Amino acid sequence: MPPGHGSRGDPAARNWLPDGGKQSRQILRNLRGEHSCTQRVARGRLLAMGTSRTSVRGKRTRISAVLATLIRIVGGLIVLILVAHVLLTLGHANPTNGISMFVAYWADRLQLGFRDLFNPADARTRLLVNYGIPAVVWLVVTWVLVRLVRRVG
Repeated sequence: MPPGHGSRGDPAARNWLPDGGKQSRQILRNLRGEHSCTQRVARGRLLAMGTSRTSVRGKRTRISAVLATLIRIVGGLIVLILVAHVLLTLGHANPTNGISMFVAYWADRLQLGFRDLFNPADARTRLLVNYGIPAVVWLVVTWVLVRLVRRVG
């Protein structure tokens, strides 16, 4: 570095200030907390207020993240059940099997009234429409709710 650059400890940098840098050092001491008790208390109160706001904002963000994750998991499970029902039925799974019965039971409750909304002649198409549309609706609703919760948080 060239001489007289003004780096730390260089006398040329301190001497250009009118008081030789004393006022600047006092300002730095105040920022570091090297001042009287009353200033520390006032400064502590201000810091506590800032920390409090930050912690509330942080808690709200964490809560919204957890809530969004829960919504995403529940919505994903609902979509999974509907898609599993379509796959099990199209794959000619045994309807008296416990897994098939469980999936069919929940798929019937989660299809949101879309059952028999369309009545195509082909049974496979009817199955895809009656359980595929609710799966897409649940996917979109889940996505919208997650976005809203994240935005609020």
